Amino acid sequence: MRRAAAVLSLLVACAGAGGSGASGASATATPTATYSAPPSTPALRAYAQGERGGETATGNANANSTANANANAAPTPDNSVRAERRPAPPAGVEARPSEPLSPPTTVQQRFPELVAAAEKAVGTRFRVPLPVQELDAAALRALAEAEVRSVPAASWAELGRVLAAVGALASRDDLTAAAVEVRAAQTVARLDAAGHALLLGPGALDAQRKLQPAASPVVLGMLVRALAAQSGAAPPPAPDGDDAREAALLLSEGDATLAVLRAGEAPVTSAALPGLMERFRASGQGGLEKVPPFVRELLVARFTDGALLADALDRSGGRALVTRALAAPPATSEGSLHPEKYLSGERPARLALPADDSILRSRGYARVAERTLGELAIRSWAGLWLGPQGGARAGAGWDGDRAAVYGKAGAPDVLLWAAASDVEADAENLQGALWAIEGRRAPARRSGDCRVYERGELADAVCRKGRVTGLVRDAPADVAVFLAGELASVKPEEAPPAPALPGARFVPASGGVVATSRGREEGRRYVHPELAYALTRPAAPPLRFVPGPTSTGSEVTPVILEPPEGGARLRVSVTPVEANGVELAARVSRGLASGLARGQMAPASQVRRADGRESWVSRFSGQGASGSVLVVAGDGRTYVLVATWSERTPQPTVDALAAAQRSLEVLPAGR
Repeated sequence: MRRAAAVLSLLVACAGAGGSGASGASATATPTATYSAPPSTPALRAYAQGERGGETATGNANANSTANANANAAPTPDNSVRAERRPAPPAGVEARPSEPLSPPTTVQQRFPELVAAAEKAVGTRFRVPLPVQELDAAALRALAEAEVRSVPAASWAELGRVLAAVGALASRDDLTAAAVEVRAAQTVARLDAAGHALLLGPGALDAQRKLQPAASPVVLGMLVRALAAQSGAAPPPAPDGDDAREAALLLSEGDATLAVLRAGEAPVTSAALPGLMERFRASGQGGLEKVPPFVRELLVARFTDGALLADALDRSGGRALVTRALAAPPATSEGSLHPEKYLSGERPARLALPADDSILRSRGYARVAERTLGELAIRSWAGLWLGPQGGARAGAGWDGDRAAVYGKAGAPDVLLWAAASDVEADAENLQGALWAIEGRRAPARRSGDCRVYERGELADAVCRKGRVTGLVRDAPADVAVFLAGELASVKPEEAPPAPALPGARFVPASGGVVATSRGREEGRRYVHPELAYALTRPAAPPLRFVPGPTSTGSEVTPVILEPPEGGARLRVSVTPVEANGVELAARVSRGLASGLARGQMAPASQVRRADGRESWVSRFSGQGASGSVLVVAGDGRTYVLVATWSERTPQPTVDALAAAQRSLEVLPAGR
């Protein structure tokens, strides 16, 4: 757990260094994420609560009382930036008299071992010495305020209003003030706004002015970030939560996290990294309790998903590729969460909201904000209501979005949001997530192809047309469905791919989320050489192959076979491990049956195949629907084919799905 504790110390102490907005307590309409910390994480919780080698994070009582007393006060000569030969103070920190101290004034002089470890981790050296300064709580607050003020107040207000309209933040939350609090709370170490100086806080040093043991991984992570800054890497100037900024921070913070995990005598391997990150996500993230749940999810992603991104780039092109990526980071959080998309140059579609908003303006509303949310924000927001996997499915396959907020004195803000997905299967997942979330706000009723959720004179509505989903919140009840339908009718404008990074060839991970990949159609056959299988659809009745949803877990569903009229489908999924076929078939069948009224399943039975591969089938049924689960053993992977149909599905279609299910061919790898 020592290694995991290092991750948490980096997370808690560095979260504000990247500029992470937070806000006050959430309103009752905003959900609270619930975590269950396993017994094996006491060290993580202890560190998060402030324990430093037998002392609390509040450390020296005198120093701490001074910090508390001056948290909102102007700097005084007694609470000064101290250094032997005093360098220029960070931007925003007023120069003040200070008492001289004996330690050197650069990290190269004070922490040579950590400097060597950082330079070894990234394969480069500091171009110039990195100044180090000691700041008290008042100076940290002054620096935090200056950093937040460097982004126009209007940008903070706009983003906060959009997030509140979506329901990710409470309407009373002040994103700007909260961002200051998060930054000022970092009491161990951080970088200045430009990344050109290391700032040590009250929690960094012991009574002998030596670096606390728990502070070492924090400082190491900061040195890695400083090396990137000296190479020109920097997140775009924008409010915390901005998609482009979060995309860049996922890489820079993740790179620092990975360097910490790989330093020392027992470096974390690529194979072990996904499991470690999952354990960390489930650990409770102690020390972040005062941060709103949505913002906490963004913070945690920077270090967990960020480390996975840095590892994927390192696997796919070595340190040279990571360095190039730091200089040209993903432009969207989708690229950071799905490295294969970033390396292929995939760009989101452009969405323009309907230009005619007279229906709202005629009722006294005016457009007050417009922004893009991005996959990470969607995942984090939906995950608070639906759990981590539900949130991941809602955000996966993101292909662009646009949100607008309309305000009116004395009325809640109206949200208009349109989101495009890569394929219809992804759009179905997003639609289902919105149905579940909106259903907790009000009962649903159908209105054509849409669902409306009325609350007196106001209503929410969800509509979907193909790959585009429209969401309206808190609109006048008589126009909510119309507005949502207009949003779902938006036509995405596809963007050309970005130039690929030189030397990049994506290498999938051996664990964690399986990268989404697609096969090809060859007449009536669907062939996937990478996953080594082929499927054949019968000549009649007509069935079609459609792309499956973007992967969010340890299996991938490249293709779905279905009739044009819907009502039935065959999902073909692959997991990159050799599973116990009889147990897997029974578990999947049992789960599907449990979702049906009066659902029941038959025990899994073995199926004899001409190729001799082990295969098991289990059937299930319930009110209104039935299906079967076929599991086939592959070479180093397992194929799971799930056929489902409604009670109104014609029998020839059911027979055709069953024939396609049995047609699975396991191919030689790479064929």
